[in-house]
Amino acid sequence: MFVFVYGTLKRGFPNHEFMKGIFESQAVTLESYPLVVGTPMAVPFLLPFPSRGKRVKGELYKVDSTQLEYLDDFEAVQQGLYFRDSIHVEKLFEEPKQKTIVQSWAYFRGETGPSWASDCSCAQLFDNEHLEEYTLDKVKYFVPRSQR
Repeated sequence: MFVFVYGTLKRGFPNHEFMKGIFESQAVTLESYPLVVGTPMAVPFLLPFPSRGKRVKGELYKVDSTQLEYLDDFEAVQQGLYFRDSIHVEKLFEEPKQKTIVQSWAYFRGETGPSWASDCSCAQLFDNEHLEEYTLDKVKYFVPRSQR
């Protein structure tokens, strides 16, 4: 199975060391979604509002059920910070090939979570700038877990 990551779990980003899957390819969501940066910790969130944002670029990883459970824990799914849902993504290749679309898991902003995130609902975050891609220039504002 696959998981699509769009934020700090990507290669070269602060939380990549926690990504336990095997890199498959660059990818872009088939559906458009709002990708925003929010909370005082400058965390990237994919909001669960299909057709109301942009096609989001990220990375696709192959994972097994144990790795997926680890990511659920890492993304604070039990606390409500994120929830996991199935989406379709298009694999991106360096050389143009036939379109390859796969089903993948992705993590969306939940409605609760730790105290630092509780004041930032999906509706409030929707007003933030919608990004096509979370890039390294946005990371400079990100507050790592060890500093929260």
